This record gives sequence, structure tokens and C-alpha cells, in this order.
Amino acid sequence: MKKHYEDVSPFLSIPEIGAWKVKCRLLANQIISVGAIGPFGDTSSQELTGALIDAGFGGVTVEQIYKGKDKIMTAFFKVVFNTTTLPQFVRIGYQQYRVSTYVETRKYRN
Repeated sequence: MKKHYEDVSPFLSIPEIGAWKVKCRLLANQIISVGAIGPFGDTSSQELTGALIDAGFGGVTVEQIYKGKDKIMTAFFKVVFNTTTLPQFVRIGYQQYRVSTYVETRKYRN
């Protein structure tokens, strides 16, 4: 019979199972969410990080999205939020941007 646990915090503090030393942690998708926003004009990832922090999204990580083998810069950014669910929209200044789910594409070989 399977048992469902809502609170997994007791399992995170288990130091060993039998003779095995273990370190338990939450899965990454249960701690963060990754989205894509844009398009932005002449904006750097540092400027966008500051704008998102000012908008109330603390602890975000922002990276420029590049496309293709030649790594052509796009006007979109990958944003890692420190929440388990993506916000539908982010408001930066007077603009509202839709947040879509970020899907990693395959990596090109050099």
C-alpha cells in the first residue's frame, strides 16, 4: 500500500540508512521554476535581474537565450524563480510580460 506524504521535512534530516551515509534533498523542480520572458530591446541580464528584484521577485537568476550553433543572441531571457510555480506575468515598469515555460534545447557541439 502506497502512502502519500505532504510534509517531507522529516526525511530531509535523515543522516543514514543502515550503514549507508545519505544526504536527502528536495528535487530541483520542487524548489525552483524556470521560465522565459521577452522580447526585450537593448537590455542586459543584469538590468533585467535588477528590474525583477525591484518588482518583488527576489532571488531570481537571469540568462540571455542564444539560438543556433553560432549562438546568436535573442531578445528573450531564461529566468529561474525561487518558487515552485511560475508566475503568469511579470510587470516591469509599465510593461507586463507573459512568462512561458522554458524548455531546454539540445546543445550543439563545438
